[in-house]
Amino acid sequence: MGSITAYEIEAGRRYRVRWRDDQQKQVDKKGFRTRKEAELSLAHTEVSRSNGSYTGPGEARITVGALCSTRTPTWSTTTSPTSPSG
Repeated sequence: MGSITAYEIEAGRRYRVRWRDDQQKQVDKKGFRTRKEAELSLAHTEVSRSNGSYTGPGEARITVGALCSTRTPTWSTTTSPTSPSG
C-alpha cells in the first residue's frame, strides 16, 4: 500500500506517490498534475508488484553498452548505408 501527497510548485499543485519496494526501501514518483493520475500510477505499481512483473526504478536502469551486448546481431552489420535521394 502506498500514499499520495500533494505539494506546491510555482506552476501549481502536484502530487507525489510513495510506496515501499520488496526490500522495504521507500520509492517515490512525483510530478503528477492530478490526483487521479497519481492514483492510477499507484494502482498500476501495486498490481505489478502483486503479479510479479514489478521492476523498480533502480533495476530498470541499464547502460547502452549492456543493452548492446545482449543483442545478437549488431546494428552496423544489419543495416546498410543509405544514399541521399535525388
